[in-house]
Amino acid sequence: MICRCITWIKKHPVLSLFFLILMYLVIGATAPFYHYKPISQETQDTVSAENFYQEGDSRDRAMILETNQSAWDERMRLMNLARERIILSTFDFRDGESPRDLMAVMLHKADQGVSIKILVDGFSGLVRMEPSKLFYALSSHPNIEIKIYNKMNPLLPWKTQGRMHDKYVIVDDYGYILGGRNTFDYFIGSYPTDSRSHDREVLVYNTAHGTDRGKDSSLYQVEDYFEQVWNLDVSSLFHDSEKTGDRTSVRNAAAMLRERYKVLAIQYPDLFDSEEDSASCTAAPGQPGCPALPMDSSINDDDYPAAPDIPDAPDTAPPLFPALSLTANQSKALEYYGSNTVPTGKITLVSNPTGIYGKEPVVFHTMSVLMKDAKRSVLIHTPYAVFNDYMYDTMKEITARVPVTMMINSVENGDNFFASSDYPMHRDAFGDTGMEILEYDGGLSYHGKSLVIDDELCAVGSYNFDLRSTYLDTELMLVIQSPELTAQLEEYMVSYQKDCRRLLPDGTYEIPEHLTIADVPAYKRAAWKVVGFVSKMKGCVDTYGQIHQIGNGKYQHIPGASQNSVRTRLHTDEHKEVGDKGQVSRARPIGFPAHAVSQEGGYDRAVKKHHYHGYDGGETGHNAIAGPVPLLHPLHLPGADVLGREGGYGVACCNHGHHADGLNSASR
Repeated sequence: MICRCITWIKKHPVLSLFFLILMYLVIGATAPFYHYKPISQETQDTVSAENFYQEGDSRDRAMILETNQSAWDERMRLMNLARERIILSTFDFRDGESPRDLMAVMLHKADQGVSIKILVDGFSGLVRMEPSKLFYALSSHPNIEIKIYNKMNPLLPWKTQGRMHDKYVIVDDYGYILGGRNTFDYFIGSYPTDSRSHDREVLVYNTAHGTDRGKDSSLYQVEDYFEQVWNLDVSSLFHDSEKTGDRTSVRNAAAMLRERYKVLAIQYPDLFDSEEDSASCTAAPGQPGCPALPMDSSINDDDYPAAPDIPDAPDTAPPLFPALSLTANQSKALEYYGSNTVPTGKITLVSNPTGIYGKEPVVFHTMSVLMKDAKRSVLIHTPYAVFNDYMYDTMKEITARVPVTMMINSVENGDNFFASSDYPMHRDAFGDTGMEILEYDGGLSYHGKSLVIDDELCAVGSYNFDLRSTYLDTELMLVIQSPELTAQLEEYMVSYQKDCRRLLPDGTYEIPEHLTIADVPAYKRAAWKVVGFVSKMKGCVDTYGQIHQIGNGKYQHIPGASQNSVRTRLHTDEHKEVGDKGQVSRARPIGFPAHAVSQEGGYDRAVKKHHYHGYDGGETGHNAIAGPVPLLHPLHLPGADVLGREGGYGVACCNHGHHADGLNSASR
């Protein structure tokens, strides 16, 4: 065999080199994340639902930004307040009409002496920002710094998977915007574009800005987090040289942005402060130097319920604005935030670890703790759903306590092929959690990430309920205690349900009459199956420390143990149970007869051909497994039978007449 391989390599040197490079990239990119990190005992001990509540109102008030146009409006209104600093952190920053508006405002503020810091993920930094001179026009300004998180380097594939998925804007100590929107036309504004997405953010207004009491605002939680990521070794400056600004193309880009600000000030006098030199613009709308106006209003508030009437801030509240020299527009902005936001209790920023390698699932764990504390109901919005067994089992625990509804994009409606590919392969597994599953088919892809827990607590942020957000990316969720905001958010979220199909227990759908489900080509369905299968091919990964699952199929959870399996319905074959536990896994091997027998107090596992038996040897209900072990697994024993000793687990692969013993913990 070795000689044949050598001969083939000599005959095909170019192809061999290609495969070698491909293997280097694939193995390098996946190896650091082969094992999902468990939640630590320290995190379990420190995360408590009661820590997210307080008596009385906080310094902060909040409002939901439900439409793309509101995201544009409030960024402009908030940035116009800036006197000291603007902070922008985003996963994806691209050239476009709305981003040019934002860049124009930031450059204008930098010209006035405001410090601007922009933090962008390394993928966008390489693909989106490097080719565009507009970003060079910003980075070359003495008052603007741009940093790239985990700059992409193909020669170091093991560093490529950890991405920064955070999205927020901070302006002075006035307030901040945080949610799921990236910084380009797809998510912000109403400029004509080929496609766009529904999304959601929350704006938090610090009523005590400019005073010592303002230091109690949750704004400083977000700013402290930003500084932590900004100062990481993996966050590097983007073309931070004033000499770059001397290039003709960069000077032209800066001049275009400055001219664009003049146009914005004229077109939106209620949002921007005019200057004497902003009185003229000879360019036509849509041409360089001028925005493409008027705005397209097709995705604005028409499809959403009107926000509830919100009373003015009480007279006893801290001053809405201290004695500062404010322009008329700045004063109006503060009055607007005072009257259009609602009171909040405690606001808590929840974040994943900030490193670039596999992460402890802090955000998911925290959300699960809050959901387990629910008394009435839980409503989840996530664009994608990709679970491992730890996540499936956690959701089963929650649904045993309280009704849970989760809305996701249907695979036909979603815009992210890879993120959507797992769900069609594992609908039954999601249904088995006990959640009510709603698949959104509204035509535009849905990108909002939100939770509503009972009547008082809600969360908005960047976290998707998938494996990447759980274990790989930096993520943020802002947990807000506020009956008023929770009611407003729930109303928005429920409004989408009219365009959802409901997954029924038997795997069929309840589809509203007005919905037409898009036809998915056969090649795309086939690709979903391939990608969905590969996404689960982490072999026998121990998810949280107890047991390895061998083979393909949907398996029942073992108390106190974890499994990681390929949850694919293939062929259903015979299974048998012996004992009093009443829990047996359904063996669904790939076309081969199989069954497993569990002894008293035990469980069964069997895969592939012939009959293999799992025996329990103790009183604790610990079990044994029989089945094929992938080559990539460290244990590749030639065994068929497994004996699980007292207190332990056994694992063996298929062959003839051999056995392996599991001793005192997870046998590998």
